[in-house]
Amino acid sequence: MIYISSVYKVWVTIMKLIDRVGHVYGKLTVVGKALNKSKSDTNARWNCVCECGKETVAYGQDLGRGFVKSCGCAAKNRIADVGRKNRTHGMSRTLVYRVWCAMRKRCNNPKDIRFKHYGGRGIKVCERWNKFESFLSDMGMPEEGMTIDRIDNNGNYSPQNCRFTTMKEQQRNKRNTLFVNGIPLSEYAEKHSINYQTAYSRFKRGALT
Repeated sequence: MIYISSVYKVWVTIMKLIDRVGHVYGKLTVVGKALNKSKSDTNARWNCVCECGKETVAYGQDLGRGFVKSCGCAAKNRIADVGRKNRTHGMSRTLVYRVWCAMRKRCNNPKDIRFKHYGGRGIKVCERWNKFESFLSDMGMPEEGMTIDRIDNNGNYSPQNCRFTTMKEQQRNKRNTLFVNGIPLSEYAEKHSINYQTAYSRFKRGALT
């Protein structure tokens, strides 16, 4: 017990002799001695100012060993950096993002009901457009009600072969669209106030002019 007590007294004396005022530890500069937390707390505590301007208190041994290097802002900044890296584009609820998702799904997912008309036919999404930000950069923001249309109906989804159009305009470009005098059957029926099924039956009989 005497040996331990002596060592303890020597250790306390050494700690008291270390004046850390003016020393810099990481982002912290020691500006003065701080009060101990309690009478039983004999470890030296120091008032510090961080590079960010915030004041904090740290134990001398923690400063000396490099355990404390900032007021906490360094850790917060690291977390924020990770958050920024993991953060999505923030457009998951927009029309253009829904268009992008649907395009990739019908080309890449055999379980999609539309796959047989797209991926099943060999229609692919260009490699650049596997990243949403690239798709957005190339295509921009569509107006409400617009959808993506391939200029060459047998071509892939790519910047050179795609545009945003209305559904009516896209009907003109479908490979199975029926035309009456150069007008899509759906537009013809609308123009003449005819039910589409009635117009289709007449078309099949050759009764439309």
